[in-house]
Amino acid sequence: MRLVVLFGCVAAVLAGFSPDARAYDSHAYRYGISNEPLYKVGTRSSPLSLLCRQGQFNEVRINFYYMTFTNPQWGGTVGIAKVGFNLYDPGNKGNPNESYFFYEDGTSDCAVYLAHDH
Repeated sequence: MRLVVLFGCVAAVLAGFSPDARAYDSHAYRYGISNEPLYKVGTRSSPLSLLCRQGQFNEVRINFYYMTFTNPQWGGTVGIAKVGFNLYDPGNKGNPNESYFFYEDGTSDCAVYLAHDH
């Protein structure tokens, strides 16, 4: 499946970013576009989604690094974060071996999807 390859690529790309080096950059970065349904980005995590809605597991900058899904029935944009890259995680719930995809971060509809890095 193309998304499995995508997750590995996201992990490789994000591993090379230095959050400090990008702290002053005002431009967002689009990782890519997919015609898959948005929910296929990863496994939805109910506990992390709840923490997101409570403001305890979020992106530092919403949609700073993002991916767009163009599926007509289930599309949208997800922000991407990892431990050490654009992730606000005061409870240390994040796993360095996972990528987090945030749908509607900053709202009461926030959903967090996770993918294990390879």
